[in-house]
Amino acid sequence: MPKFEGVQQKILLDKNCNQLVSAGAGSGKTTVMIEKLSNMIIEQGVLVENLLVVTFTVLAAGEMKTRLIEKLKSKLLDCGEQEKVKLLMMLKRQVLIQLMDLVQKL
Repeated sequence: MPKFEGVQQKILLDKNCNQLVSAGAGSGKTTVMIEKLSNMIIEQGVLVENLLVVTFTVLAAGEMKTRLIEKLKSKLLDCGEQEKVKLLMMLKRQVLIQLMDLVQKL
């Protein structure tokens, strides 16, 4: 796991609030958001369909989707069997494709 400091750490620690993450290229925005989203989904039990994640481009949405899926897969290895089944069913239902669909509709 990457080391997060300063504002990045604050983003990860803040809970129960809306967040806008804006920074320059290569600053780690996507990495921080993937960590935040995966923690919300696996550790806090937030349903993916209750999240709204907006990016500026279809390419960025696709990158976030790919990275989030990979992060969730790696975290699944540490989950118990019931959590795995629950998470996989939730992901299969609808969710991550909404990232790209929302950007395309905007």
